[in-house]
Amino acid sequence: MTKIIIYLGSKCNLNCPYCHRESSEKEEHISDELINFLKQGEYSIVFKGGEPTLYMDDIKKVVDNVKAAEFTVHTNGVLLNQYMSYFQEHNFKILISYDGNDIRKFEPFAFLMGYRNIGVSCTLSHKNINIEKILDDFGRYSLFTGSYLFFYPHFVHYTNKDNQEYALTDSEYDSVFEQYKKCLNNYLSDIVRFKIINKRYEGLFKGLRYVLHNDYQYGETFCANSRCLRVDTNGNRFNCLYIRNTILQDDWLECQQNLIDREFPLCKICSVYDMCGAGCVKSLYHDRECRFYKKMYSWFKEWYRKNYLILEGAKDEKRFL
Repeated sequence: MTKIIIYLGSKCNLNCPYCHRESSEKEEHISDELINFLKQGEYSIVFKGGEPTLYMDDIKKVVDNVKAAEFTVHTNGVLLNQYMSYFQEHNFKILISYDGNDIRKFEPFAFLMGYRNIGVSCTLSHKNINIEKILDDFGRYSLFTGSYLFFYPHFVHYTNKDNQEYALTDSEYDSVFEQYKKCLNNYLSDIVRFKIINKRYEGLFKGLRYVLHNDYQYGETFCANSRCLRVDTNGNRFNCLYIRNTILQDDWLECQQNLIDREFPLCKICSVYDMCGAGCVKSLYHDRECRFYKKMYSWFKEWYRKNYLILEGAKDEKRFL
């Protein structure tokens, strides 16, 4: 099922200083042209912003008119209490953007008591890279939801002077890599020694396994590929919804190839391009991020290959910690 991510607008009720979205000069409601397009297929539709709950009329217009779709709202959770009954009624997946209580001073999980269709997006930033602490937090929040919360971390991208100070340093990327190896080896060790799947680390493992099977062809990126379209309310397709200065046309793959050839020529011969898809093409620290991803993904490919039978055989044990 193709994923359609709809950027509703840039308004937000939080002001996270590391956010790299650019404000919209003009915001428009969901167009009839986009509705007609969405009616033509079976899509997984994700509502994104800004903060999408500030655009509930647009969300409701899509839900009322597009019947053969699955819906996800990517929200900071501030207004969840107002709209939770609506999301439950329409079986929304709720993807919480959560970067740590120390960062946002807000915890949305109490509004999700007993709700199972949840995901978490977590952004690591300068001085906020302690994965075990984040896992500790998620363990507590799981008491609200009734099921263990998985997360796969993203990183702050340096795209302007306002968010530059929140980008990870080289040493912090090295630390994240070492933390990942420790967490995944703990996950593997628990399978080997105790025949259990440790839910604490399962999300990190599943996230990397998912990336392993991205199979990007050259020119595809995380934000512009054949399985996922990122569009605005008029249906214009972009290679980044936060910095919307490149509209993609029918020749989008060739345009992306030309962009990567010009800006990041080493990507063409990279052994992990199929996993990372050139990373964030808007990042001004692209080389720094590239070094991390190449090291991380190269290590994971070999680790997963070597332990494949153990890792995949564990799914049949149905024993969890």
